[in-house]
Amino acid sequence: FSNTVKAQFEDEKELLSLAGTIPYDDRICHLADIADLKLPLIQSFLKEVESDLYGFANMDFEQLCWQMRIVDGTTEYLKPRNVGILFFNDLPQKFIPLSQIEIVQFISTPGGDKLSEKIFQGPIHQQIKDALTYVKNVILKEYIRKVPDKVKSIRFYNYPYIALKESIVNAIYHRSYEIRELVEIRIHPNKIEILSFPGPDRSIKQSDIDKGILVARRYRNRRIGEFLKELKLTEGRCTGIPKIKIAMKNNGSPEPVFETDNERSYFLTTLMIHPEATVSEQEGEQGGISHGLSHTEFSEFVSSLSQVCPKFVPSEDAAIILISARDGIDMKSLMSILNQTNKTRFRNIFIKPLIEADLLELTAPDKPTSSKQKYRA
Repeated sequence: FSNTVKAQFEDEKELLSLAGTIPYDDRICHLADIADLKLPLIQSFLKEVESDLYGFANMDFEQLCWQMRIVDGTTEYLKPRNVGILFFNDLPQKFIPLSQIEIVQFISTPGGDKLSEKIFQGPIHQQIKDALTYVKNVILKEYIRKVPDKVKSIRFYNYPYIALKESIVNAIYHRSYEIRELVEIRIHPNKIEILSFPGPDRSIKQSDIDKGILVARRYRNRRIGEFLKELKLTEGRCTGIPKIKIAMKNNGSPEPVFETDNERSYFLTTLMIHPEATVSEQEGEQGGISHGLSHTEFSEFVSSLSQVCPKFVPSEDAAIILISARDGIDMKSLMSILNQTNKTRFRNIFIKPLIEADLLELTAPDKPTSSKQKYRA
C-alpha cells in the first residue's frame, strides 16, 4: 500500500516554481524596455570577458542583445530578460526591488543600536566588486606573528579574503530575485555573517552542507551563473563552500558555519574572526585607541560620521584617525594605531579620501611629500 502525504506550503511553492519551466533570471522583464539595456555597460562587459562580440562595433543593438540572449519576445513586443536588467542597467533595483547588497557594521555590541550601513546598488557584478573592494580595503587586516628562533614570521588575516569573496558571490548567485529581500552582510566585532534568501536546493541535506558537499540537481539562476563565470567571479560546479572551508583552514581560522532551516527559507554563512586577531584588537582598545573618550562617546562619534564618511572608509577607522589627528600626527603613527602595514594602500584608501572630504588636512600643504608631514583633523 502507498501513503498519500499532504505537501507543506514550502513544498508547494517549490513544486510551483519547478512547474514554471523558465527560471526567473531568464524570464522577460515586462516592466522594462530594450532601451533600459545600456550599451556602454554591455560593451564594458564584452571587453572585460574578451568576447568576440566586442569587435562587432557596427552590429545592430537588437541583434547584439539577441546574440547575448538578454532579450526575448516578438518584433512588436521585444523586452529585456531579467538577467539583462540585472547586469546591464544602471539601477536594476527600479525593476527588480532589493536586488542589492547591504553591509551593516555593528560598532558597539551586536545587540546595540550603534551601527553604520552601506548600500551597494547598480549592476549585480559591479555590486559584488564594490562590496569586495570595501571589505578588502577597510575590513580585512593582516597580522604578523614572530616565531622565536625562526627568521620567517607567520602572516594571517582577521578573515581570509577568498572565504569572504566566495561567500558574497554565492549569496548573489544563489539568492532568489523573486523574493524581495536583499543580501545582507553583517560585520560584528568577532564574526561576519552573510545572509541571503531563500536557502539551498531542498535536495541537498544539511549534513552534506556541513561537510561542504553540495551537488544540486538544478541551479536557481543558471544565466546569472553563466555571466559570473565569464567574469571569473565564480567557477560554478558547487565549489563555493569547499573553497570557503579550505581558505578558513589555511588562515588558521575557526571552521565556517553554514545554516538554514527545514523550510530552506534562508541561508546564513558565518565566518568567525581569527582568534589571534581578536586578542590584538582587544589589546589595541586597552591601549587607549579612543584617546580619552568613553566607549559611549566614541560610539556616538562613530555614528555621527556614518553619513559623511567617504564610501570605502569605515566610520570606526575614520573616527580613530580623526581623534588621533586632533593635534597633528604622522603617517607612521596612524598606521601603527590601525595595525596597517602597507603605506601606499593606507594613504590611498584612508588618508586621501578623508582629505578630499575635508575631514583631514596636511600640516604642511605646500610640501605634501615632506618626511615631516603630519595630518590634522
